[in-house]
Amino acid sequence: MKTAKFLCAAAIAALTALVSCNKDPDIPEPLVKSFGFYASDNVGRIDSDCVGAVSGTEITVGVPPTTDLSELVARFTTNDGNIVSVGGVALISGQTVQDYSAPVSLKVEDEELKASVLYTVKVSLNPDSDPKLTSFKFELVNNLEAVGEDIEGEISGDAISVPMIKAADKTKLVATFTTTPTNVVKVGDAVQVSGETANDFTNPVDYIVSNSDGSKSALYSVSIRTVNGKLEPIVTYSERPVFSGAVLRVDPSDKSPYIGFKEREVKDSESVSAEKMTVVKYVDGAWSTVGSAGFSKNVNSSHYDFDITKEGTPYVAYANAEVSPKNAQVMKYDGGWKVVGEENTSDMLSNYVGLAAFSDNNIVVTQINGNAKSTFSNRTLVASVFNGSWNNQETNLAKTQVYAKASCKAGETAYVLAIRRGKSDGVNYGHDVLAYNGGNWSSLRSNYVREGATQTGTYVYDITAAEDGSVYILTADNASDGSAYHFVVEKYNPTTKDWSVVGGSFYPYVHADSHDRAKIAVAPDGTIYLLYLDNKSNALNLTWFDSETKQWADPLLVANEKATDPCIAFTTSGVGYIAFTDANNAEKVFIYR
Repeated sequence: MKTAKFLCAAAIAALTALVSCNKDPDIPEPLVKSFGFYASDNVGRIDSDCVGAVSGTEITVGVPPTTDLSELVARFTTNDGNIVSVGGVALISGQTVQDYSAPVSLKVEDEELKASVLYTVKVSLNPDSDPKLTSFKFELVNNLEAVGEDIEGEISGDAISVPMIKAADKTKLVATFTTTPTNVVKVGDAVQVSGETANDFTNPVDYIVSNSDGSKSALYSVSIRTVNGKLEPIVTYSERPVFSGAVLRVDPSDKSPYIGFKEREVKDSESVSAEKMTVVKYVDGAWSTVGSAGFSKNVNSSHYDFDITKEGTPYVAYANAEVSPKNAQVMKYDGGWKVVGEENTSDMLSNYVGLAAFSDNNIVVTQINGNAKSTFSNRTLVASVFNGSWNNQETNLAKTQVYAKASCKAGETAYVLAIRRGKSDGVNYGHDVLAYNGGNWSSLRSNYVREGATQTGTYVYDITAAEDGSVYILTADNASDGSAYHFVVEKYNPTTKDWSVVGGSFYPYVHADSHDRAKIAVAPDGTIYLLYLDNKSNALNLTWFDSETKQWADPLLVANEKATDPCIAFTTSGVGYIAFTDANNAEKVFIYR
């Protein structure tokens, strides 16, 4: 009997040894290495990746609290050659839809080893998080027309403050934000998508952040905080020397800055474009010539202007020095520069040329006639209007001599600020403001000098206008004490048809040098900007009227060098450009944002 028991035990041992000898030690046991639910495999089910934890033969995964557990696709990895199944049905990673609303037994087997392991998968709903905005900003990529760089908001409790310059267009800003998981963000009843949804931030905007079932919510008030913009120089234009009177414009169609100028003649230079018009455009970080340089006839002095239609077509108007009298000629760029209409259609000598190009068939040129033998009175303001052909016409100042003028356009209206020559009806160097629209001239102001002033100054003057019909003029006078001249910015209200001094009084700078220069521009939000050159100190300064403080802002120094012909212009989104000609006859340009 003992012998039989011994033989049985020996047989079992031998069999075990035989099996052990047949097992391939290079083939690993069945094993789940990773397991999870990924958003790309579960579109419309979950919106974030949920990675599980594998501990022994138990797999746990947490998913968002609103997830439907009955239809989920798992993505997993196993040892090579392993087959995964649930209830005898193969489970394919990243493909098979499975119900995980109850624990699932996952069989992982290796057919070669004839071995298998059972795993239990438990999927649970994560607890809902408290509603909270964790970051808020305006990214450049989503707000190209309004900001020049990413602007980060400052979150303090339930208030979010975002710094931005006053001139920036705040009406269509797209916010990029992050929240705690599962939160829903709304403005009013509109669900907000980070990096996509636009809102008007002219006034504070309330963001409501709620958890998934709406049982908890938090309100954040987002407001724009006005800060000074940053001045950044862009590439100086120096390819050709610039004559006085260079004009800075912004293309309304693509917001690119242009400069139109007459090339200065340089001693011993043989430039064929000298004394002629050239237009350059800033694109892709460099200045490029529009068409050819020196495309015009010779230009008389600095009597020229440059404009761009809303469709983006550049135009120039200049006094043609190659004809007699030197009357105005207009050219446009349409793949090449060409003359608009007939040449030499008037007997005027065109001085102080101004250009308002509305469209190919609506162009207004204003000038002071300097030809005493012209059919138009000498030194009067005359308009040349193109509607398919040129028509020269008198303005409201047909019989009044004009000393100097400035012009602008807004909407479909051309505007002129004209300073009368000497005494007119008892007023010394009074000024007029005219508007041209639909073929008619109207007077917004006539022969005006402020009370207490000796006259309207003749060195600093400018005009600009807004799309709503508001008109701003810059003049200088000594109304404050009868002696010192100060800048005065006034606004015309198109509704009341009244004029008012911006800020209630003059700008405090004392204008005492005949070479001082100044320009004004109105930003899209209605903020009026004043750019002025203090010639004695060679300081070019920028200020603006703050509608909140009702004061002119402390001036921002643009440059401290010898400069002439300062210019300022804004894009429709509030980005500003400033230009001036330096001592080397190069054009220096800054971006303000």
